[in-house]
Amino acid sequence: MRVMKKNLFLCGVIAAALMAAPLPPAADGAPLRFGREIKLNDGSYRGTAGAFGGEMTVETTVAGGLVKEIKIISHKDHDDFVRAAERGVSAAIIEKQTLEVDAVSSATYTSYGIINGVRDALTRALAEGALPPAKELKGGGSH
Repeated sequence: MRVMKKNLFLCGVIAAALMAAPLPPAADGAPLRFGREIKLNDGSYRGTAGAFGGEMTVETTVAGGLVKEIKIISHKDHDDFVRAAERGVSAAIIEKQTLEVDAVSSATYTSYGIINGVRDALTRALAEGALPPAKELKGGGSH
């Protein structure tokens, strides 16, 4: 059991390191970025979205028109998957200043919960521009 947890953790870390490619690009081929094509009002905003185990709530902090922090407030997913998705997806959103990031392998629906939760939060922060469409949960999903 201990070896399985270590392997699961390592897979999440490796997947988080490998995920970097943007999803659907903007019309000119570049992802829509906060502070550029998407103008955000400063503040802290909560959003909810479906994840693997049910609803996930995140809090997104915007400062200087950029996403500075993403906190997972509540979830029903397994903690190992949430940690892996949080390290990969949340870090990528903040680093790249876009929602157009890939999900963490083996934590796809948890990743979508974070991406879509941040998207939901940012609908209240939106000053100008448009957010990309929500990531759609289809089929059985992976965790």
